[in-house]
Amino acid sequence: MREFRLAIPTTLPAATFWALRADFELERKLAAREGRVLEQQGDDVDVVDAHGAVRTRRVVNVALPDGSVPKVLSRFVQDDHLRSVCTYDWARFEWHEASAASVRVVFPHFGDGCVGIEYFQHLEPLVPTSVASASHACVTVHTRCVVSINPPPSIPRWVADAVERIAEAQMKASLERHPRELEKLAAAVAAAKPTVVAPVEAAPAMAIDGLVPRERGPRDVPRRCYIECALCGLGRFVCGRVDAIS
Repeated sequence: MREFRLAIPTTLPAATFWALRADFELERKLAAREGRVLEQQGDDVDVVDAHGAVRTRRVVNVALPDGSVPKVLSRFVQDDHLRSVCTYDWARFEWHEASAASVRVVFPHFGDGCVGIEYFQHLEPLVPTSVASASHACVTVHTRCVVSINPPPSIPRWVADAVERIAEAQMKASLERHPRELEKLAAAVAAAKPTVVAPVEAAPAMAIDGLVPRERGPRDVPRRCYIECALCGLGRFVCGRVDAIS
């Protein structure tokens, strides 16, 4: 078993970062840049955890690009063996450590409990070390990731150890890169010039951890974002509709 922790500062406010990381279409586009193909199973569902809190759950199938397995290991592990099922679990408006989001990755080919990757993520206010850092970062993204492989008899232990090292390196690189990608996309949205084509009415105030009250469209009109954006859906964050992410 391998475990690592990351603490990545970001210039995004907590609510914005949390909303962006929960957007599946955005996640699919970012995954495509790394050659991964994501396909969601059904719709997001709300579940109640052991403490009575409502959380959102999403299940996604993930396929890696061809050639992901080094040739030295291809005798024992094939690319299609690494098709995985990811279960995302998070609270929409809570991002503290006590309600951290989790992502659990399993590989059905190897059977239950043989291969597993799980990481937990939460946000904390940045503790600035200088005036410069205080002016450029809003929160720190904390991640704890565990990679565990208990190989079946058909796979030698040294192969499992090699796969663990590869999985750890890939997960670390991806998780380190993710906040930077979200910052770039958020900056592109902020630079765009949205055009509002319909009036909106403010919803009742919501005192949820300082979150700005969301806006709703006119009654009896299906909710949608009235902002056209070339980034395929990111424009909805400009109008403040944080709850439209899932």
